Amino acid sequence: MSLSLFAERQTLNQPLESFTGQPAAPDFFFEPPALAGIVPLMSAMFGGDDLAAVAQNLIRRAEDNPLDADALLDLSAVLILRGDPATGLKIQGQALQLRRFYPLTQASRQPELRLLVLKMPGDFMANTPVEFLLDNPRISVDVLYVAPDLPPPMVAPEHDLVFVAISEGHRNERILNWVGALTAQWGLPVINRAALIPALTRDVFWRQLPDHRGMVAPRCDCLSAQYIRLHADEFRYPLIVRPEGSHAGHNLALVQSEAELQHYLTDEREALFYLSPYIDYRSSDGQFRKYRIVFIEGQAFICHMAISSHWMVHYLNAGMTTPEAQWKRDEEARMMAHFENTFVATHQPAFDALYKCLGLDYFGIDCAELPTGELLIFEVANAMVVHDMDPAETFPYKPPQMQRIFAAFQNMLFGRQKLSITTVSPMPMLPERV
Repeated sequence: MSLSLFAERQTLNQPLESFTGQPAAPDFFFEPPALAGIVPLMSAMFGGDDLAAVAQNLIRRAEDNPLDADALLDLSAVLILRGDPATGLKIQGQALQLRRFYPLTQASRQPELRLLVLKMPGDFMANTPVEFLLDNPRISVDVLYVAPDLPPPMVAPEHDLVFVAISEGHRNERILNWVGALTAQWGLPVINRAALIPALTRDVFWRQLPDHRGMVAPRCDCLSAQYIRLHADEFRYPLIVRPEGSHAGHNLALVQSEAELQHYLTDEREALFYLSPYIDYRSSDGQFRKYRIVFIEGQAFICHMAISSHWMVHYLNAGMTTPEAQWKRDEEARMMAHFENTFVATHQPAFDALYKCLGLDYFGIDCAELPTGELLIFEVANAMVVHDMDPAETFPYKPPQMQRIFAAFQNMLFGRQKLSITTVSPMPMLPERV
């Protein structure tokens, strides 16, 4: 059966009540884990597996048992990874009709910490891929999908902490407001409070950027396609343009003139776009260097440094893995080895101002250093991919650095758990709807 036909199976489009009754409240948060999750699937794809066999196995599982929500959710992830997001998201919706709570990892013994991750329906950019940070037998991780049109659990979760994984974006403001109200009712300590996340959107962040001489962000406006067409002759070029809500360079373009901007819009169907002035940030050797840095309770950690001769730098398109790029890897290794006493020492005042401004427990930035020495911030986000999938034989310096990041994240969770033991009141009961 083709994957598209599978998505159209009528048995999988039945309403929720035909699959399950209302779950008994005490059992909602205590189901055995059966989900593979994004870490093994994404790692397999990253390592060269096209996941075709995995997809077929998941299809057979769902055909044998149309109520197998785990198979459906894993299949949706596989399809998105294989480049069919439309079908993948459709199947994800069917999985969430069946169940919204998914135990992801379970500690080998009684867990010392139970973490509940709140996600929204969507692709891999819709939520923080926090699973990569949480490979620890002392931590039990559960995922709850939430949205105003999905019924919340009828009781507050019996977890130690809640992590809000929903990403920034104007389209997510309604759900983040809803999640803020929901977590307030629960009374559990929250990592990355929902109310703080909307400030990360590109057009909001640059306006509230701290007035600090060592840090700049290009102006960013979110404008409708109609407005841009009407006022294209008023902009100063060159400009960077991208669809609102896009990531990873999707449909990102550098336009040099009004004509190029009008031509760009003819091929785009999105309603809103981000426009920013282009800033030349190349180094003295003509190369562009872009850093990904994550902040955990204000402490900065380097995730990677991509070096490219092209202005649009992403780690996967920067040629960091080729034999000819050994010099790039050597430079990245030196950066990781000396990050605290070089890069951080230079930019610590800017980092402190940024952390104080945002107030988030965990977030990341993509940035560069201008020839003037200032920190140029391209993006601030809570859902950047931070992983350890790069092959150790090619990047032997990366596993130790990523483990430092993972350990710092886990230590933050344990520290927050200890602080909350004497401060969190008993869980309040929830109404059937919020």
